[in-house]
Amino acid sequence: MFERLAELHSFVTPAHTPVDARVVARRLLLASDLVCRIDAGPRHGTGLLVTPTLVATAAHLVSDLVDATGPGPAAPRAGSTSRIHVTFGDMTDQLDDEAPPTRLTPTPAPLAASWLALYSPPTAEETVGDAFDLDSVAGIGEDGPWDLAILRLAEARPFRPRPPCGDLPHNPFQIHVLHHPGDGRGGVLPLLWSVGTVDRPLGDPPVRLLHSANTSGGSSGAPVFDAEFRVVGLHQAGLEQRPARGGAAFNRAVPMSPWSSQLESLELPETAPSVTTVEKLDRQGNPVTRTVIGRLGTVERIWRGQFPDAIAPERLIVVVGEPGLGLRFTHHLVHSVVTRYGGA
Repeated sequence: MFERLAELHSFVTPAHTPVDARVVARRLLLASDLVCRIDAGPRHGTGLLVTPTLVATAAHLVSDLVDATGPGPAAPRAGSTSRIHVTFGDMTDQLDDEAPPTRLTPTPAPLAASWLALYSPPTAEETVGDAFDLDSVAGIGEDGPWDLAILRLAEARPFRPRPPCGDLPHNPFQIHVLHHPGDGRGGVLPLLWSVGTVDRPLGDPPVRLLHSANTSGGSSGAPVFDAEFRVVGLHQAGLEQRPARGGAAFNRAVPMSPWSSQLESLELPETAPSVTTVEKLDRQGNPVTRTVIGRLGTVERIWRGQFPDAIAPERLIVVVGEPGLGLRFTHHLVHSVVTRYGGA
């Protein structure tokens, strides 16, 4: 790109380097398919599909639905699954050049029963609204906290990953934010696109970013992309009362690189692993291998019950019945799967 621009001396703003129009337009369309609207109780915000079954958003958006008071990991509150809704495709499109833009029909994405895969709340300083120091990273280290929630979907979605940005530039660089801000009347706008600049990173390595893209209530958790639509991070918050200084950054974002490596371990496989054989003893006491046929529903239930955040009903499996009604078969099936994970 620099070679192509070597003779174009009129391009003097390095943060907004011209790019190939159609290539970036295609990347924008692909990125927009990964963005979702999140309604969590009385709040709403934005999220990004980061794997086929995981959505990343801001932790403060879902904090009312999470119990983070115990000594263990944060967990969804009872009844929270019915209070949080994830929706993809809430956007307008120009379907007919002669007609006004059309608002498309959005697609809901149900959440898994154990919908909270990861929760890293903001610092206490970041929850006091306009009173907090925008430049401060007090209490934030290389391990966070990140003001990040990873939500687990019940079903995998079509997914074409956008690569992370990698090492962030030290100089200001252009960004794009795709988000669902409120309309000022209690409603939510379809997907919008804001352009701005990351003014500077905070911390070394960066733990927060200051940016100037226009956002509003409902933009929390929105993905922040660089000029090539690689994921930089998630929009966190901004000052409501902004001084009238053109181009100044009054928004914060959470960089993606510190937590993206955890995503693979949080995702559930699309299908339960099949259990095709079990080991048992024949009449002479010799170990033999028997093929398992059927009972796939049981296999899946046992499989889901192995996860650390499985809820109590998923962990309890009762085998009942008389000989000849599947009792022995189910016993061997349960035994083969549970003992593999060290269970009883």
